[in-house]
Amino acid sequence: VKIDNVKFIGNQAGSTGGAISGVAAKSGTTTYAAKITITNSTFEDNYAKGNGGALYAVNSTTLSVSGSTFKNNKTATNGGALYTASSAVKVTFTNCLFEGNEAVADAGAMFLDWYAATSSIKGCTFANNKAKRGGALFVKGGTSGKMTIGGTGDEGCTFIGNEANDAG
Repeated sequence: VKIDNVKFIGNQAGSTGGAISGVAAKSGTTTYAAKITITNSTFEDNYAKGNGGALYAVNSTTLSVSGSTFKNNKTATNGGALYTASSAVKVTFTNCLFEGNEAVADAGAMFLDWYAATSSIKGCTFANNKAKRGGALFVKGGTSGKMTIGGTGDEGCTFIGNEANDAG
């Protein structure tokens, strides 16, 4: 799925992913991976009762997002803007803004369960996100995953005014 220059505003989900839920399909013992590419898009005022106020990606999903804004998304659980989980999820965020997102539990902006997964966050700004734990990010996982946050020059990330009531 390729999404370019799309606005997701005021969407709601009774379960996961207020705007988009990306889950790999399974038939018998075969898993068909989901691939989602998002560019220059806006996710604003979305809500999920379950995980992922705007986006939810699990089970062999590849999620690549660039030049996009996540603003004022909320969840009653984890990942105000984004929730990922699974040993095979690959997540890449480049030059994105996460502002004013909220989670009741963990991760005001991003919940990343990266056990054996690959995650890269470069050139992103996290501002005024809130959660019980992990005002901007909550990272959970084992030792075999690889995560990169920031880099040199324009790849560096900025964290401003994020708030956690309990930890991080």
